[in-house]
Amino acid sequence: FPVTISGGEVEVYIEPVIPKPQILIFGKSHIAMALARTAKTMEYRVSVVVPAIEEGPFPTVDQLFAHTSFPGGESYQNSHVVVCTQGEGDTEALFSALSLKAAYTAFVSSRKKANGIFQELRMKGIAMEQLKEIRTPAGLDIGAKLPEEVAISILAEVIKEFRAKQAGQETLKAENTLSALP
Repeated sequence: FPVTISGGEVEVYIEPVIPKPQILIFGKSHIAMALARTAKTMEYRVSVVVPAIEEGPFPTVDQLFAHTSFPGGESYQNSHVVVCTQGEGDTEALFSALSLKAAYTAFVSSRKKANGIFQELRMKGIAMEQLKEIRTPAGLDIGAKLPEEVAISILAEVIKEFRAKQAGQETLKAENTLSALP
């Protein structure tokens, strides 16, 4: 937009910097590895929680934690959390994921398996309202079969959620601006 200063004109171009989403993955399955790789190519901040740290499966992630040393906390509340444990510590990983109170939590599993895990979580004191917030099966239904395809379907759902939240915030800002006008 042009700005007039002392009879001259200066043109200023402002390019918005939109923060990339942060994704937190629980598990070391092939889907977890594909999801981590794909998210990094999109320049997302990627953190992974695994049963035990080992070299190799996640060479490009930003943070790698053993489940026993995962700090959790508020720094992950704005993350998109995906549990890809595939039978290796499902209940514990979902329990940890739910403690983060993230805006988006997904579980890679069939509905039948998820219902069994949900029953275990109910016995641990997790409210049904919290369990209803978990996306399972994770991702948009695109008929995905391969780990990379499942990763893309999950990221498509993350993008959809992220952009919807952003649009809601922009609408709220516009409404607040209009209501502040005389």
